[in-house]
Amino acid sequence: MNKSKNVEVTVLATLDQNGGVDLQCRWPDDLGAWQSGPIEFPYGAGNNKVKFKLDDQTGLDLEFMDKPGDAIWFEAGKCPDRPDGSDLGQIKDKDVGKDPVTSKRKKLTLTNLNTEDCSLHYALRFDGKAATSAAPPYVCDPEIRNRGGGGSN
Repeated sequence: MNKSKNVEVTVLATLDQNGGVDLQCRWPDDLGAWQSGPIEFPYGAGNNKVKFKLDDQTGLDLEFMDKPGDAIWFEAGKCPDRPDGSDLGQIKDKDVGKDPVTSKRKKLTLTNLNTEDCSLHYALRFDGKAATSAAPPYVCDPEIRNRGGGGSN
């Protein structure tokens, strides 16, 4: 059975008490309760759509980096530190989208195949104005836990 699990993640950007940028990912579960931490895809769930939407409350005009390969980096088993890390062939269809009202790059979408049992760490990367104690790119680095069995792409 190949049941897709679609996840809409809000990336909340706020200023922290030290003048830096705090980035938190959260999404509603099937019952509407907010979740954070690793996004888990159960065994058998394939072709999962993940939609990230930036909620920038910093006043720094944050937006995703302009190219998908710059906006999100992946690495299996550890936090990514370069754009060409391995996603084990799990990620496809990356796209950065603009908000129709502001024309800012506020959306990032991708498909997670979930054909391998693995932990994919990723870094969401944002551009914008410099904060008091930090400068772009601003990075948020959560995790996707695949349990495999998603079938073929």
